[in-house]
Amino acid sequence: MLQNIRDNSKGVVSGILIGLLVVIFALTGAETLFNSDPNARSVIKVNGEAISEMEISRATATQKQQIVDRYGDSVPPEFLSDEYLRTPVVENLIQRALLVQKAKESGLTASDSVINEQIVRTPQFQQESGAFDPIRYQSLLRNVGYTPSTYKKALVEDVLISQLTSGVVDTSFSTPAEIDKVIALNFQTRSFDYLVLPSEKVREEVTVSDAEVLQYYESKPQEFTVPEEVAVDYIDLNLDNMLDNIDISEDEIRKQYEQNRAAFVAAPERQVAHILIEDNDAAVIEEITGKLAADEDFADLARQYSDDLGSKEEGGDLGFTTGDTFPENFETALAALAVGEVSAPVVTDAGTHFIKKLSERGVEVPDFESERDRIAAQLKRDQAEHEFVGLVERLRDLSFNAESLADVAAELGVTVQNTGLIPRTGGDNEISRESQFVAAAFSVDVLEHENSSEVIELAPTRAAVLKKTDYKASHVSPLEDVSDRITATLKEEKVRELMTAKAAAFKQEIAAGKSLEAIAADNSLEVKTVEDTGRNSPDVERDVLFHAFSIAKPAASQPVIDGVVLGSGDYAIVSLKSVASGADQFPAEQKSILAAQLASISGQNEFRNLQNLLQANAKIKQ
Repeated sequence: MLQNIRDNSKGVVSGILIGLLVVIFALTGAETLFNSDPNARSVIKVNGEAISEMEISRATATQKQQIVDRYGDSVPPEFLSDEYLRTPVVENLIQRALLVQKAKESGLTASDSVINEQIVRTPQFQQESGAFDPIRYQSLLRNVGYTPSTYKKALVEDVLISQLTSGVVDTSFSTPAEIDKVIALNFQTRSFDYLVLPSEKVREEVTVSDAEVLQYYESKPQEFTVPEEVAVDYIDLNLDNMLDNIDISEDEIRKQYEQNRAAFVAAPERQVAHILIEDNDAAVIEEITGKLAADEDFADLARQYSDDLGSKEEGGDLGFTTGDTFPENFETALAALAVGEVSAPVVTDAGTHFIKKLSERGVEVPDFESERDRIAAQLKRDQAEHEFVGLVERLRDLSFNAESLADVAAELGVTVQNTGLIPRTGGDNEISRESQFVAAAFSVDVLEHENSSEVIELAPTRAAVLKKTDYKASHVSPLEDVSDRITATLKEEKVRELMTAKAAAFKQEIAAGKSLEAIAADNSLEVKTVEDTGRNSPDVERDVLFHAFSIAKPAASQPVIDGVVLGSGDYAIVSLKSVASGADQFPAEQKSILAAQLASISGQNEFRNLQNLLQANAKIKQ
């Protein structure tokens, strides 16, 4: 993700950070600035080093956006669920942690100057003029759950992984002998003749009798067994569908607004600045304490000493908090300050802070117009929930021992629907695919006793009741319903058998000295000739070409003949005449380019081997 932010040329979306993740983590607020959110707890340990739930959430959100950006709306919703993505995301984070550990063991480092340079040159953190914008930087990081220190840590890890990768991949090489072997094999050319026996031509010769169809049907009844099916009437109560039928008056909205207004507690907003010392260096803290006591300017000291890159250029200004933005001890110290006063050193997980209250203001009550739609929606929802609970209870009472759900639906003012016949694997519409719904439909009480089901809670705001209307036991389909399918199956079997027999006969004729041309003439087929073609020629059918390059090299002038079934079902006979080494065709000036490509491939393989080795030797606790 960090590389995407820094480098637009890497593809995907450089806007991931300022797009999806801003939305995903907006609700976490700036309290994540100091990692005080309980969700940041460690859930995985890799050789003793922790991976937090928050890191997993960040990576999951990024992965979702990358999938959507690549495949758009065609992605099934279940592929974007946290449950589906969690396993691969966790595996990637574990692999990242292992690579960082290996890089550090190898003595690789990333200097502060390099990291700071990357930050100030990141386009998303710049003004239109190209100048670094600390306010934008600070805001973006907060919205995605980063602190300046955790973001810098992630950048350091990116650099370390890049250095490690380059150290393995860029130092790999191939020997001249290996290069020559690759050239000889991969750039060789072959000359061959071939003919194709079309399966359609053979299919015209094949017939299937009624007796053969009957014999197949009687010998394999399991192929034509239809599972048991049940059809049910059902009443589907869905709170969301009830909302459109509920009207809330303007007086009700106004009344609720006045109640909210009367209950509103105006919590003060405090504007705060800080100086952060991440490593809790006692000498630096003492030096800052002395300068503050000497009335040196707080903003100047923040610019000089603070490790919070996002706020230091703004004199440490962090903006406003209502008392729940930062860790508790930070907020407590801030609340106790008068405007303009600076706290004694305060320690949080991020380091040691000097805190200054810049200003304080009250929060005004939102006006009616800005709250109207929200209040209306909430009142409508509240009324729907109340009516839903009552409706479910009435459904429970009315459906008990009901002869028909039609009368129940009429009493409730809703509609009754029918699934049509569905198997135990579920039906075609959404509700008949719900496991609880299908289980109820095939329950003894519904299926055998023919009672209405109990109320099925499909979701907290959705319930259903069902009753059997039809049932078909498992049975074997009548012959007339499946005869066409059996005929097609038998015909394909006969085509394959006849194709194999004809191909074998062709081979025998060739072995006896008959030419490919003569065979072609006898069977109204065509011989095609291919001269000096490479492995990737677009002019020859792919299956034929692949087979031609898999045949052993012919000795002297004696062709090697072999056959292959093509993906289309046709059969091809290939007569390989000659093989020319790629060394004879390959331009000498391109050897260096090939050597670099082979070295890159070799390096990537070595890097994958390193990853596998690190994984195999790691102590991972999940």
